[in-house]
Amino acid sequence: MADPATAAGPAAVDFEGTWHRNAGRSAGVAEALVARGHPREVADERSAAPYIQRWERTEGGDVGVWTVTTFKTDGVTPRRTLVYPLGDWEEEYEGASTLFGGATTSPGEPQRQTVPRHTSWESEPQAVGGLAHVTTSATLLGHEESRRFLADDGSMVLRRMYRETGSEEAAVSDEVFERQ
Repeated sequence: MADPATAAGPAAVDFEGTWHRNAGRSAGVAEALVARGHPREVADERSAAPYIQRWERTEGGDVGVWTVTTFKTDGVTPRRTLVYPLGDWEEEYEGASTLFGGATTSPGEPQRQTVPRHTSWESEPQAVGGLAHVTTSATLLGHEESRRFLADDGSMVLRRMYRETGSEEAAVSDEVFERQ
């Protein structure tokens, strides 16, 4: 018999709420940042820094579409709000990005970048309900797949698989988020 959550599809996956990363339960985050070209000291610092997001179902949109607000390290000030539509889409950002790369055109003038992305729901054997929210990104640095799913203990796992352009090896990290 099929799991009722899998049969219900993305509507049964409840990411609703505010989540904070538990750095002590996460694995491979600093190594994945080093693979993206960050110095080890910076990677260690960023992997231990507070990372807080609020997930909200997008009103009037397709089932399984989420609006995500990421906060600055103070946990209060929004840094960005992004809608994750299903299918192909683009994310624009300005200047350097920890995950995407980027540059400045001249001192003090950030360059605008666009990252092609694709979001879908895919099977995930480790997920409660058997589904993961998956976003792939083709960045200046390489290719990333981000799989978010709920674990048995109620946490949200963000599994990132990053492969540098031209490489067959992937750096894998698991970030564990707990609902506040």
